[in-house]
Amino acid sequence: MLALAANAGLEALGARLRFAPLLRGPLEPRPPDGLCLVPHDLRTGDPTIASDLYRGAFSLGGVRVDTDAHSPFVIKPPNSFWRDELLGFSWLRHLRAADNDISRLHARSLILDWINLHHKNRTVSGDTAVLARRIISWISHAPLFLDDAEPDFYHKVMKSFGQQIRILNREAGSAPEGQPRLIAAAALCFSALCLNGQEKLLDRAVRQLEKQLDGQILPDGGHINRHPAIGMELLLDLLPLRQTFTGRDMTPPQLLLGAIDKMMPMVRFFRHGNGNFALFNGMGYTNPGNTAAVLALDDTQGKPILNAQHSGYQRIEAGKTLLLMDAGAPPPAGVSQNAHAGCLSFELSSAQHQIVTNCGAPFALGARWREASRSTAAHSTCTIEGKSSCEFLSGRLAKLTGQIITAGPANIRVNRDEAGSETVIEASHDGYLKAFGTVHVRRLKLSAAGGLLSGEDRLTHASSRHPVKATRTLNAVLRFHLHPGVTASVSEDKKTILLILPNQEGWRFSAPGHSPGLEESIFLASIKGPRPATQIILPVKWSNEIVIRWSFRRTSAGASSLMQVPPRQTGGE
Repeated sequence: MLALAANAGLEALGARLRFAPLLRGPLEPRPPDGLCLVPHDLRTGDPTIASDLYRGAFSLGGVRVDTDAHSPFVIKPPNSFWRDELLGFSWLRHLRAADNDISRLHARSLILDWINLHHKNRTVSGDTAVLARRIISWISHAPLFLDDAEPDFYHKVMKSFGQQIRILNREAGSAPEGQPRLIAAAALCFSALCLNGQEKLLDRAVRQLEKQLDGQILPDGGHINRHPAIGMELLLDLLPLRQTFTGRDMTPPQLLLGAIDKMMPMVRFFRHGNGNFALFNGMGYTNPGNTAAVLALDDTQGKPILNAQHSGYQRIEAGKTLLLMDAGAPPPAGVSQNAHAGCLSFELSSAQHQIVTNCGAPFALGARWREASRSTAAHSTCTIEGKSSCEFLSGRLAKLTGQIITAGPANIRVNRDEAGSETVIEASHDGYLKAFGTVHVRRLKLSAAGGLLSGEDRLTHASSRHPVKATRTLNAVLRFHLHPGVTASVSEDKKTILLILPNQEGWRFSAPGHSPGLEESIFLASIKGPRPATQIILPVKWSNEIVIRWSFRRTSAGASSLMQVPPRQTGGE
């Protein structure tokens, strides 16, 4: 933790020194004199958003801000998400999609505005990832604002390119761990390949890219931070980068090609039947346009793997039923700022409809929402005494490093049995061992036809490393968060929970020997904000060991996909 804090402190100091007089002038390399290639941006643009931008309405980071004819770069940002999206310039794609003279003039005006004020907003945001994103955005959409531009404007843009590339080249290796370093390396590769006069950067940029790919992309294609959508987000840059190497008649680095081949199946791995990603470890709203753009370039069109043991996830498919499970330890501390305490949680869906889910990560909400979403109680798993299975850093150090995970499950055991017609997964974690001397073991079995999910949760004090000091009664709660589209009710005998999906398909939850209940929940993965939902709860007490058995059983088929009326979409989920 001290090392991470020291690194963050040095980065903050570097942000203040970037534009110190001694770092300017004679040390500045010759700026590029033009572009030789423009990469294709896979992110889709929306001309209607371009109209909003022209009127001064910037909807970024989940917040709409009307600038009232002021520069967006001088107003106080409503949150860090809005600020970073603004300074990353990825919104240029909307202006380019409009493809008219007004959008071109507006893009030039905003870029010139930023160039004239950049020394101020660099003190506001010293994020290397934002700098890298801005360089990629400018290169990808250069025809929008450089074609037929006045020589003076063209010269200013090229000079700014040179300044930004110099800074990124110096700081890429010291960027925050994980995705920021990989994006920085990719931006340097784009710069060397696409801008005249920057070719000397290429060897070093490729070495950095290969180093980051080798350290961040796991053997099964997952990312080291365990966020389900990070692979897709990275592919939106890595796929165009591969094409850019080819466009310069160069062979792409083998590590780049290998990483893309591994990451593609993992994009499919996390998707439910409706296209939404499973809500694990910081996943929120799924952008369907970005997913479609990535999968359209999947040459193999292969099925996803089922056992992503390196990433710590399991997938079971049976009939039209899909189950996804988090069966992994927290990511390394340096990349755990957004990771959740959801070990052994699972999600369940039937065809196009999600049934059991996690609450997901909020989009551009406050710190309290983010903290709540990371807790174990926000996931479909077990909590003991209201505590999470992970501990998160707080206080002054957290302001430097972020709220990293400082403790959590360290010993994860997973056994997958596919010998028979039914797939069985048994996994355990020791996240509660230190606090309560308890190990949580979860066993999930999905029938061959997919109509029955049988579960078993065992809480035991058996441990040679952490013997219980004194036997005492403990309280635990099993939670099963339901998707907002599911209607739930308690049966007349109070023994089961009846579930109706939007297509009128019926399911029944039961737990012999227990009386399940319903409580309010919240669904945070909607683009329009939090949505009310319901959760099934099973409160239990035990002193030495307890085994709770439960099941989800399909009781009636839903309407045919050709006959049912699509549910009204209220948030894109």
